[in-house]
Amino acid sequence: MPRSPHAYVTYESDPGHIHLVPLGDGSPGGFILETEQAAELLADTMAHCNNEDGFKHGGRGRHHPQEELESAYISAIYQINNTDFEEEWRIEDLKRYLHRVWNGGVRVNSMQKMRPVPEAIIMPVDGADDWRLMMPDKRTGLPVTYKLNKRFLKDIAESIPPPTDSNSVKADVGFYSKEKK
Repeated sequence: MPRSPHAYVTYESDPGHIHLVPLGDGSPGGFILETEQAAELLADTMAHCNNEDGFKHGGRGRHHPQEELESAYISAIYQINNTDFEEEWRIEDLKRYLHRVWNGGVRVNSMQKMRPVPEAIIMPVDGADDWRLMMPDKRTGLPVTYKLNKRFLKDIAESIPPPTDSNSVKADVGFYSKEKK
């Protein structure tokens, strides 16, 4: 049984329709459910979501058959026994931090929706012969630029056309592809 205050179990019955049961309250000595209690609570949560009378969840409830409830129970036990909740929390905390450092994400222009923080950006600098790799530093979240070696550049040059006025837009940092209309 995980003793992490960040532990939780989930079950996605339909895309976007997720049931979640926290096992702890986020504090070091917080409330922790036992394995069977958490699995039963997840299945009960899904059973209460059933919308037979049309009034639950403002009429947006779903029907979860018994087989789905049993599957959620088994999934909860599997998650509890096989998930490193502390590592998951550390990764999510890093994502939240990077989101704050990059001001909520990356925007190519003011009309575009926010994009998630990129894992890496390969971009030409001063022409197509000099390419750089930019990645967020895993501790600070700030962008770090690396020069790429010639062998790697050869593979890129064959697969990515050099930026021109017709296929890209000059930006503050590198070039961006124009979106197809």
